[in-house]
Amino acid sequence: MYEYFDKLPKIAGEEMPNQDFFNKLNRPQKVFYCMLVFNGDVDNGGVNQFFFNKPEFAFAVLETFEELKLPKLKNDYEKCLNELMGNADSYGKRKQIFNDENKSWEKRWKAFTDGYAEIKSAEKLEDYYYDKEFKKEYYKHVVEYIDKNIDKFTEK
Repeated sequence: MYEYFDKLPKIAGEEMPNQDFFNKLNRPQKVFYCMLVFNGDVDNGGVNQFFFNKPEFAFAVLETFEELKLPKLKNDYEKCLNELMGNADSYGKRKQIFNDENKSWEKRWKAFTDGYAEIKSAEKLEDYYYDKEFKKEYYKHVVEYIDKNIDKFTEK
């Protein structure tokens, strides 16, 4: 899956920013891409890392979990999203500090890691998200979704 994630924009024939590329995808392709975006960051650093790195996909991921028929994941993720929205000012300040290359790496890193405390619901989601049995069920839903929409994955 990640092989495609890295290569999809190039396959489209252009070097495009993620959002431009994403806007050209059809709905099933967007669902698959959102799943990859979410997995890539959450598997590496948790929900906080996903929100920090890819906030532009935050609401699309919520729709993705709905479309994949994953109600527990959708509900738990929605709680995380609500906490993010409730801390939007803090998030903006932390993001500004992190992106300020004039600040020390320690200060920038602290701005990032402070976000973990602001999204407490992420702990519940992450408690099962990394579990092998959950992943099997999760990927089963993804495969079923792709199979059901296979004709949409060959469209340009």
